[in-house]
Amino acid sequence: MRVYDEGNTRTTAVFTIKYLRAFGLAVTNDSFADHSWYFRNALVRANYNDYKSNIFATNEYLRRFFGNLLLGESNPLQNRELRIVP
Repeated sequence: MRVYDEGNTRTTAVFTIKYLRAFGLAVTNDSFADHSWYFRNALVRANYNDYKSNIFATNEYLRRFFGNLLLGESNPLQNRELRIVP
């Protein structure tokens, strides 16, 4: 199992797993651990705006992550795609 680099992402992952399990979904920690850096950066991109640079928050990367987790999709989860280049 991979170790998370910081606690906020780990806390968010644990909360999300518990939340999804409350709805009867058989979710494990594996995807969160294997893609912890991507998950963290996707959370940032879902909330980051820089209007002066024409950069807007997007849920696209979280949608890919959860598409893989919940729907069996095979979206590539590569951190380089989350990079912001103004």
